[in-house]
Amino acid sequence: MNGNNAERYLVLSDMHFGTEEVSLNDSRVTGALYQYISENEPWKAIIFSGDLLDLNLSTVTRSIEGAESSQKKILGFREFIQRVITEVGSDKAINNFIYIPGNHDYWIWNTLSTKVVCLDILSCGKCIGTISTPLMEYKWQGKDAFISGVFPEKIQDKVIVTYPDHVIKCDRGDVVITHGHYLDQWQTEFKNIRQSLKDCKDQKETVQDIFKQTAQYQALANAVSYTSRTRKYTNLLFGPENIVGKIKKIIKGIFGNTAALISSPLRNKPIDSKQLSFIEYYLKYFRNYKDEPPKYFIFGHTHKQGSASTKNIPDKERLYPDKEVKVFNAGAFLTNKNSLASFLSVEIIQGQEPKISLLNISNDYIIS
Repeated sequence: MNGNNAERYLVLSDMHFGTEEVSLNDSRVTGALYQYISENEPWKAIIFSGDLLDLNLSTVTRSIEGAESSQKKILGFREFIQRVITEVGSDKAINNFIYIPGNHDYWIWNTLSTKVVCLDILSCGKCIGTISTPLMEYKWQGKDAFISGVFPEKIQDKVIVTYPDHVIKCDRGDVVITHGHYLDQWQTEFKNIRQSLKDCKDQKETVQDIFKQTAQYQALANAVSYTSRTRKYTNLLFGPENIVGKIKKIIKGIFGNTAALISSPLRNKPIDSKQLSFIEYYLKYFRNYKDEPPKYFIFGHTHKQGSASTKNIPDKERLYPDKEVKVFNAGAFLTNKNSLASFLSVEIIQGQEPKISLLNISNDYIIS
């Protein structure tokens, strides 16, 4: 159990409930995670930083309720949460559950934001347009966030859905946590945010355009992934062992560096100066940190755990030349050669630098 002077946060990214590929379907992996959560309580919050539910390659029902496939049992998010609550054994062990939708569960944000700007407006007799669109950020808590119904009733008021990020306040510098899909040009109609914003005439309009492009891409992804037949093709093309990736490897083997001309996803790529530059653009223009960025930035999306600093951006490309942002990728619940899953924790003690720990579940089910 933690000391009373420390606030601890657990950041779990890219859990992809509903898919066969995730290591969460191995009870020994979840057992190790349940034990870690219980032994290290109390938690200020457990933060699900995107792609919690895989609503592109699976369905809402399968992601939440689980299923029995031909190969294995698919763990659902409801059972996972109930086990977490059972293991910690106290309503006070976890103060909040914070959910930041990503690209694979963008449907959650889209549903909630549509309710705010359209359904709620219509139901009270007002004209659509009363709330300016696009709605680019919002927060729901308790029963307002319908996903809270997955949690036991006694803790539903602790559930928060927020988009596009969550900020942990600290006297040594804010910690911004997001999913990271705005850093991926495959999610923004193949135009990266630096390219779009660098020489634009109207920054506010450009940011809104990038937001709309991302929404449109996700609408398309949901449409082609909805049925079992189209999900199969989508998974074949873009899933963990995708054809697109294999084709690129073949091209690279034949043509070498020529393959760099082909736009590629960020899956399994370590944090590099390009990603770091995109993070600065995200902070400055999407989240309006004009002159003073947060000290810490946590994301997921790429499935590649790691850490870096914006000091690694070439000097002439930096938006905050005299400021450093320490960057961390939480990882994912997908097996690789080194571990079965990866995630991180944040410990805040006022007057001290936040302690951010990268954690892994090893192949022998030990967390370190």
